[in-house]
Amino acid sequence: MIILRSTLLRFSAAVCFGLASAVLSFSAAAAEQRTVLMVLWRGVTAVEQSFRSKIEENGYSVTYTEILSKQDRAVLGEKIRALQEDIAGKKFDIVYCFGTTACQMTVQVVRGAVPVLFVNVFDPVGAGLVHSMKIPGGNVTGVTIGVPVNAQLDALSRLVPIKRLSLLYNARESNANLFADQVRGWAGPAGVEVLERRVAPGTDALERALVSISSGELSADALFIGTDSYLISQAADIHQAIGSRIPLFASGEDPVRKGWLATWAPLAEDIGRAAAEMALAVFKGQDASMLPIVLPKPHLIVSKAAADLHKATIPDGAVVLP
Repeated sequence: MIILRSTLLRFSAAVCFGLASAVLSFSAAAAEQRTVLMVLWRGVTAVEQSFRSKIEENGYSVTYTEILSKQDRAVLGEKIRALQEDIAGKKFDIVYCFGTTACQMTVQVVRGAVPVLFVNVFDPVGAGLVHSMKIPGGNVTGVTIGVPVNAQLDALSRLVPIKRLSLLYNARESNANLFADQVRGWAGPAGVEVLERRVAPGTDALERALVSISSGELSADALFIGTDSYLISQAADIHQAIGSRIPLFASGEDPVRKGWLATWAPLAEDIGRAAAEMALAVFKGQDASMLPIVLPKPHLIVSKAAADLHKATIPDGAVVLP
């Protein structure tokens, strides 16, 4: 009888412990549910894939609501304004945005109601998104890709000597104009002539520029583009048109994956993971306004096929893509 009672007591204790553990596990799971609004200028990229993987690795179950703007300001404005009530009602734990244009519009609509986390912004202060890199303010923080242009071009010109540089940029994007200014600032002291062509969606300016290069009318040692969403979205076509004629340099990884010669920039995976770390900090109660802006470590990322074509020697330590 004593043995039976002891056994029953142990069984009851085990059941109680199991129930308590189940309640705690349920509570923890409930606490780890989050909602994120993603304002995407170029669709889901490798950055977002890395971001989501890192969040998942840390045990969070996130419901994502996506705004796909297709690089159209009017579309983006209409879609984000349609969610103003949800934003004001704090339906989302974080609003994530990609690119300068999308993030400028996002911050204007959100107005500090919930934390905004940006990625792929070249100059967050110059774009008016934050007050400073160390103390952003305004319930906004994020990950910049603003590797100084002089550092980018110094690294890239070691692959291919540059005396004449063709620069394409979309003047409708504020970050592209900031980038072009820095290119000019680097070129003077370096003794490099910059051959500028403004291009924009909805026009034939890019097509005409590519014809000028492929025909030899516009002759340069290399072509360079910045963190310009329009041109990055055209990277494959640009490579097909002139990639065999002139070395192509970019300010991000994606064009190199489409055959361009090289970039000196953070890896997309690192950008996404850095953004996820910031999101996790906000989930745990940290004030986004006080989280310093992060710039992941840049790497020389080189396409082996393009390096072979243009007879460029790939230095040790470079990230080599096919």
